[in-house]
Amino acid sequence: MKQSWKKLGNILSPKNNYIKSTHVGPTYILHKKKSIFEIYYSHRGLENKSHISKFLFCVNKKKILKKSFKKILNPGKYGFFDSHGVSYPSLLNFKNKKVMFYVGWQKGIKNILPFKNNLGLCQLSNKIKRLSKAPVLKIDEYDPLNIGSCYVMKKKNIYIMWYTSFLEYKKVKKEYRHIYTIKYATSNNLIDWDKNNNVCITLKKNEFAISKPSVIFLNRKYHMWFCVRGKNYKIGYANSKDGFKWKRFDKYFSVYGRQQKWDNLAMAYPAVSKLKNKLYMIYTGNNYGKTGIGMLEMKIKKTQINK
Repeated sequence: MKQSWKKLGNILSPKNNYIKSTHVGPTYILHKKKSIFEIYYSHRGLENKSHISKFLFCVNKKKILKKSFKKILNPGKYGFFDSHGVSYPSLLNFKNKKVMFYVGWQKGIKNILPFKNNLGLCQLSNKIKRLSKAPVLKIDEYDPLNIGSCYVMKKKNIYIMWYTSFLEYKKVKKEYRHIYTIKYATSNNLIDWDKNNNVCITLKKNEFAISKPSVIFLNRKYHMWFCVRGKNYKIGYANSKDGFKWKRFDKYFSVYGRQQKWDNLAMAYPAVSKLKNKLYMIYTGNNYGKTGIGMLEMKIKKTQINK
């Protein structure tokens, strides 16, 4: 199960982003054709409102196709759940149409509640269409606080969503720290979701946040990479036979290659896609993407991920 990921370097920073930004990331990566990936990413500027855009990246040439940048989704109207920003894109096909889950963000009240997160859903076509004016995963007894980033996959006749659930706010010194991890829900139509409050990824000692799941099904197992927050941001790994009960194997995730300052303090918000006999991962660097996003590569045949 040991994984050895090769660093391909920083592929996009706010400085070379063709849509003016101060931060870039988190992302979703989708194989488009041949050696080209379509990368959806969050970005925000001086007004601190996040947007979602996309670009094409040629992995063979390690090069962005410059003319491919396109803005996908802007914040919602004043007062709605996504009025202060949209981020964390997660795509899938539903009834022959491409849809995208995203996190809608609202400002909170200073020193009382810092922000409010919820999940939205839109259809991607020539004209972007929000499929619901309200969040699609409800605040309820299982999730009484915030709901964050997700990943959705079809399994036989149902859809599984692995999503970020806020468990509590814990007072640390004079501030409240949000504690959250990953749970799952199931649906037949992407709108109505059944929950059971089961935690997929358990927090370890000195960790207080787990988020941004990215899942693939490979060799009869589900494999999940996610973001872990403790002293620094890092990437964790777990696998599962059924997609519901997971075991963490963080120690089997390793990275090699040229060391650089832009991601020396944080590797966060992974997004994984497969191309032939390789896996590719996009991730966010230091300071929530202020230094940019990078790419990792791993040959499947040289890993024990299939065991």
